[in-house]
Amino acid sequence: PPIQPPPQQQQPQSATTTTIITPQQPNSVKFTSKCKDQVTGRPPYYVMFAIALAALCLSFYCGIEITSMNYLATFAVNIDLQLPKSTAALMSSALTISFAVGRLFGIWIAAYMRPHKLFYLCSAVMALGNVFILIFANTAERFLWASICLFGIGCGPMYASIVSFYDDKIAKVTNTVSGIFILGSMFNVALNTLIIGHYIIDNALILIVCNLIGAVLLLCLFGSLHALTRIKKNQRKRKFKLQQLRLIDSMKVQQQAALEAPPTSLESIAEQQVALLDGEKARRGDDDDDNDATAGQRQREQQEQSPTPPPPSKTLASPLDLARRLTPPGQEDSTPPQSSTPSPSQATTPPTPPTPTARRPEQQQVAVSMPPLETPS
Repeated sequence: PPIQPPPQQQQPQSATTTTIITPQQPNSVKFTSKCKDQVTGRPPYYVMFAIALAALCLSFYCGIEITSMNYLATFAVNIDLQLPKSTAALMSSALTISFAVGRLFGIWIAAYMRPHKLFYLCSAVMALGNVFILIFANTAERFLWASICLFGIGCGPMYASIVSFYDDKIAKVTNTVSGIFILGSMFNVALNTLIIGHYIIDNALILIVCNLIGAVLLLCLFGSLHALTRIKKNQRKRKFKLQQLRLIDSMKVQQQAALEAPPTSLESIAEQQVALLDGEKARRGDDDDDNDATAGQRQREQQEQSPTPPPPSKTLASPLDLARRLTPPGQEDSTPPQSSTPSPSQATTPPTPPTPTARRPEQQQVAVSMPPLETPS
């Protein structure tokens, strides 16, 4: 018989893969933090921390942008230059236009720069514009105009760069994340408005000081967010390299085991294959014998059921009888007459009675004695 492999034993399911806790075994399952996140749909802790950092970045940026647009006219009126209100209104319009131009150029620049590089560039331009405003606020009106335009161009693409960085490096921006970003961006606006509105009449430069402090904090927060993504990326690289090393080690162990395996194992495998082939051939031979025996038995049963024909006559027919059988029915009268004188052989040997055979009526013929043959002297 063919050699069958041993039945595989079913291994019991490990407790770590069980998802239902029975009351008899309350401590049989231990969920990890990653498993809990997958079950409850909660993002990992580093993603939640990254969302908080990104929301704080947007909060400080919106505080700089909105308070500057709201209080720039008041700032221009209360500085040492004491510009008229019409000029202050024009400066506010110039800031808004430069802000729109910065966002327009940000669309083109974003196609050639990474989000974090674009953010650092915008931060540098924005901080440089605030420094120039602080320097020329009380001395030169023309440089003040240029500094305000530079500050607006730097602020333009910053919001989009923060959101793009989060979407590119951390996770997709869902509806919940967008709501958190919009909600978080309003906190620093309220704080800056409270501080600047209280001190801007006495000291107009408080607006620029708050902007510089916000820019420094914004740069620190975004640097922390960028560092978090770098750390996570390095962890993934180390984990991937560790998996590759483990895979290579396991392959080396398998190759070493295959080289150190005795040759008898290969011979035993060959013997098992030969035994399987012999068993298959033997099984096929038994099936053929059974088929032959069944066919012979059926043939015997058919012969027993069918009527047995009469046994054929053992008497040899004479040549004349054969000729008469082959002669057509209309030519039987042309047979030559027979002589009535018996031959010596016929006189000594009594005639053999004809053996009755089963013939059809049209094939029955009259038996005629054979004429004597002349023997040479």
